[in-house]
Amino acid sequence: MTKRFLLIMLLTTPIVLSAQNTQNHTKKENNHSSSIILGGAMNYWYDSNNKSHSFHLHPEVAFFVSDRCAIGSGLGFGMFKSQSNDELVNSYLDHIVFSVSPFVRYFYFYKLPFKLYLDGGFGYSIYKFYDSNNSATHGFEIGIRPGASLDLAEGLCLCLHFGFVGYRKDYIEPGLGSSGFGFSFTPHTLSIGLDFEF
Repeated sequence: MTKRFLLIMLLTTPIVLSAQNTQNHTKKENNHSSSIILGGAMNYWYDSNNKSHSFHLHPEVAFFVSDRCAIGSGLGFGMFKSQSNDELVNSYLDHIVFSVSPFVRYFYFYKLPFKLYLDGGFGYSIYKFYDSNNSATHGFEIGIRPGASLDLAEGLCLCLHFGFVGYRKDYIEPGLGSSGFGFSFTPHTLSIGLDFEF
């Protein structure tokens, strides 16, 4: 009787441990131990043909409200500066852009170290021209942005946003039209940044 009991224990222990390990692994993949995401993206470009500089900074912060959902907002600042042909004038600032973009982030796929998500929300922008009129344009957008993240280390992720689906009116963003509706998945819509989760 004792031998049979020991034999059953030896045969079933690996199955139980394997099932427990699978359950813990799935739980780890589908739950966030962190509660805050802090990150964003930055880009700079110098065009040697027209001697212009462009810079854009877009930090983001989000808070997890469940294992798969987070709410947050991004703030954007960008500027474009070009060289004048007049030798007496060095350079001038053509325009600057400010934006705010609240969003809800939903993680719909987990396969560590990869995660896929959708950012749904709206954005508001102010586009300031430095011309003779010093005019400004106000715009907005509403839509969805697909995203993906790759875990580089514990609490550090490489994040990518690629594309936009929705509607916008006078909303300024490089690589996308300022007004209209539809979807765009061109290389110009690719944004790469780092996220810290803690």
